Amino acid sequence: MRWVIRIASLSLSLAAGCVGGYQPGTPGTPGDPGSTGSTGTPGTPGTPGSNAVSARELFDTNVLPMLGSCASCHAGTSVTGGPKFLGVSGDAYYASLTADVRFVNNVPEKSYLITHMHAVGEGPDLNKIQAGLVTAWIQQENVENALPPPPAPANAGAQALTAFGNCMTQADFNASGMNDLQNQGTNGNGGNCTACHQTGQYVFLSASPTANFQRLKQSPYIMKFALPNLNADGTFKDIVAAARFLDRGKEPGHPQYTLATNRANALTQFFTLTYNKWKAGNCPAPTP
Repeated sequence: MRWVIRIASLSLSLAAGCVGGYQPGTPGTPGDPGSTGSTGTPGTPGTPGSNAVSARELFDTNVLPMLGSCASCHAGTSVTGGPKFLGVSGDAYYASLTADVRFVNNVPEKSYLITHMHAVGEGPDLNKIQAGLVTAWIQQENVENALPPPPAPANAGAQALTAFGNCMTQADFNASGMNDLQNQGTNGNGGNCTACHQTGQYVFLSASPTANFQRLKQSPYIMKFALPNLNADGTFKDIVAAARFLDRGKEPGHPQYTLATNRANALTQFFTLTYNKWKAGNCPAPTP
């Protein structure tokens, strides 16, 4: 019992800063418990700091630079290339895209910048990192501007184009002169279309008119010949003739050519023959 008291006295001496020895005292009176303080009033949320990144800043920093590879086909006023959804120049890209619900809507993953896939050899598509930058930009646009929903799916246009392809016949193809299209030459004796396109890169043009016809009536090759025309809300309107065979020979980077008159006339005639059948409903049902 004496050993225990010595240990306790040592502990108390250390706790007291080693001042004096152990002096046993009388038990103290317990103190009154303190009152509980009142809960404070929550503060109001602070306003965002001045360093918040705006949607326009995200576009200018992360999205605008990647659009350079799209501009050769999708900017300006030229009749060549694809649809001019980017406007006239870089200064117009932002205004053009944000005014088009196909590209900027409240479901960023459905932006046409992300979902569109080019045919083989036609143009570059966004990679995963680029798609993420576009998504982040559109998400911020939605925070700032409460964007509208994406347009109705364009499945009707794709279905109509499939039906249009089913209206094509080998007899009309040959009678119109389309069986000679692959023989178009390029400037400077650079060879004819089959020199580059007999494997189906970008377009299929082999030495066989029958094989060319079979490919032309199928996607994506049919889009070099005919395209669905859509309303502003993305719904289907009509089928129109594409001008890719006419325009491609005038574009930078492609061997230059001017399509022979008889071949240009063949394109027009074959489209008209097919369109009239499609419009009248005299086409086989699309294959499931």
